[in-house]
Amino acid sequence: MEALATLRKHLLDKLNIAAENVKTFIEAGDIYSASAQGANKNDNFRVTYKAVIYIDNPSDDHRYIFWIIAQWMNKHFPNRPAGSIKYEADILSHEESILEFTLDLYEDIEVTVGEDKSVTLQSCFLIEDDPILDIWVNEAGKHEPASP
Repeated sequence: MEALATLRKHLLDKLNIAAENVKTFIEAGDIYSASAQGANKNDNFRVTYKAVIYIDNPSDDHRYIFWIIAQWMNKHFPNRPAGSIKYEADILSHEESILEFTLDLYEDIEVTVGEDKSVTLQSCFLIEDDPILDIWVNEAGKHEPASP
């Protein structure tokens, strides 16, 4: 769920808003894994989810926030299907509003099992900054096997 954490950080960097006014949640997550044997066997899997972002009382123009999110999605998920960015707005008064965004996100999890049975996990999602090579953002975590 590194993609959502990265988007939240991006919003906090770009918007004039306090961290406690940007809340993120994950709904309707799925885990996809394929079993294969022999040379094609791997333990990798994909997680897909609906990322929900609430922005309470933004001081920035709502259209600017829409643009920031759309640009982030264009960069990280350029081949996403239509309708993968949705929003709702509660206009409570001239000074107060709540924006809710629902984004369809996914991440591939690369799994490496060491000879000592330790497991290393890397959560990856695509960035297309480099016109020649696709660059992957990786968040690695190593997990040791439980003692028998």
